[in-house]
Amino acid sequence: MKKKDNSTWLQRFYHKYRFVIYSNDTFEEKKHFRLSRFQFVLMFVFGVLLIVGATVSAIVYTPLKEYIPGYTDVTLDRRVYDMERRTDSLEKIIVQQDLYIQNFKLVIAGYDFADDSINSLLMNHDSTNYLDIYLGESPADSIFRIHQQFEGVN
Repeated sequence: MKKKDNSTWLQRFYHKYRFVIYSNDTFEEKKHFRLSRFQFVLMFVFGVLLIVGATVSAIVYTPLKEYIPGYTDVTLDRRVYDMERRTDSLEKIIVQQDLYIQNFKLVIAGYDFADDSINSLLMNHDSTNYLDIYLGESPADSIFRIHQQFEGVN
């Protein structure tokens, strides 16, 4: 008759087992390990966490993240800005050339061209004249500075 095993599941979980690696040709023992089921599960979980950590760090710290959908190239913003700037300058040049051709056609036809010539496109039509701005100290500025100095002392 078989002897009944009265050990609990927890006791069997910590019971040690021998894991042996033999040579296939000579049946010589190459390595052996004494492991419990708990140690085996612990090593398996540690191995999985190590592989997951290595994969995540390889994706985060290398350019591999660019191949994941949703991530973009880190230089994309700069390249988009440069292309927008070039496009704006090209649009300005096209408007200037169109106006030049239109004025040239008017001159050939014998008419006088409009006020909005190429030179007027190159200049800003801002109403502020920055040449008339005085940047020196005014008496009100000097009084304000003296007042602020004495306010800071108290």
